[in-house]
Amino acid sequence: MPALGKSRRAKTTAPPGGRKPARRKPGAPPREPAAAPLDAKDFAQQQIERLESMLESLVEKAHDGELGAVDRVLKVLDRLDRYRGYSPAVAPGEAEEDARERILRKLSEVDARRAAAEEDQDAAEAADEASAGA
Repeated sequence: MPALGKSRRAKTTAPPGGRKPARRKPGAPPREPAAAPLDAKDFAQQQIERLESMLESLVEKAHDGELGAVDRVLKVLDRLDRYRGYSPAVAPGEAEEDARERILRKLSEVDARRAAAEEDQDAAEAADEASAGA
């Protein structure tokens, strides 16, 4: 007859609150408290340093002929450009006034197309009424 006791499942369930606390190995130094959050400039500098170290090893792999490394090099370079303040979404040298003028021009083109579409619809309705009345 099997022994009555707790099932294995009951022993292995997680405690309330989620994770089990991590156990330290004997002789391991105590954990340091979490570092204070970085401001945006320090964070960007830290990320740039990390990405540059990754880039060095990826460039070596790309030179050795690993095709997957080429794609990763391009992604890292793109990310580096963003952290350094270059955004691919903004065209270089585009003035704010130029952007306003371009937006106003596009809005006027939309209005002109909308007016032309309404005129075409009115003309089609008038033609339908004329043919129905004849």
